[in-house]
Amino acid sequence: MAKIYLDIDDGPKDDPDLYLVAHVDKDDTMRDDYIACIRICPMWRQLYNALEGKKGVSKDNGFLYKKNEKGEWRLVLPSTFHMNGKNYLEDAINEPYNATAHGGVEKTLKCFTDKCICQPFSRLIKEYVASCDTCQRMKYSNKPPLGQVTILYVPARAWTDITMNFLKISPVFTYCSTLYTDIPLEDDHMICFSRLWAIVCRQSGFMFLISVLDNLTAEKCTDTFDMHVASVIGYPYYIVFDRDTLFMSDHFQDWAARKRIKLELSTAYHPQTDG
Repeated sequence: MAKIYLDIDDGPKDDPDLYLVAHVDKDDTMRDDYIACIRICPMWRQLYNALEGKKGVSKDNGFLYKKNEKGEWRLVLPSTFHMNGKNYLEDAINEPYNATAHGGVEKTLKCFTDKCICQPFSRLIKEYVASCDTCQRMKYSNKPPLGQVTILYVPARAWTDITMNFLKISPVFTYCSTLYTDIPLEDDHMICFSRLWAIVCRQSGFMFLISVLDNLTAEKCTDTFDMHVASVIGYPYYIVFDRDTLFMSDHFQDWAARKRIKLELSTAYHPQTDG
């Protein structure tokens, strides 16, 4: 297997800050394949073919080097670096992957970018790690325990059990007088709504869709419920919702306690239970 990089050597004497990767593969096959691939690479071919007057880039023995954001020289790899059935990118990823003892995406990515620059390297490393047979067999899963799926019970009466959530919509501009008819004409002004507050009855499926502002507070949230929902159907026994900061606030919790409403929060890993 041809190694793409191994050690760091001093660069040309006229530029003491330039450090180039020492290639241990003395065969010209890899260099010829590299030149052929980078000349057709859509990302680097224009830069490779016209280096004159460009700062932060250099060409040595046919290989292209570029300074990263820290001012350090890194070997540039073409996005498709394979010739004659040989994929050099896999060789380049395999070296830091083994050096980190199959350390996963983040460690491999850190070790890889310490030596090389490649446009789709993040996606390539993720695909390489996901395809590692050893890791898929031996490493434990870092996902939370899924457990058994439990269906929410169906209420016997309408509006005794509701769910609520906020939906993002495209901004809508309207005058206050279209929503509140008691506003004096001289105080009327235009406001923008970009969220809908969806309140759904779990028994009947009937819902309220209330347009709210982005800067909605917990106090305004409870006042809106009292004005537009409770005045029509009363207060429910149960409310199922996700862990939105408005619903988790002390004001909302105190409001629910005063109305004798039991709050049922969705779990951290199953926010879809709020309907």
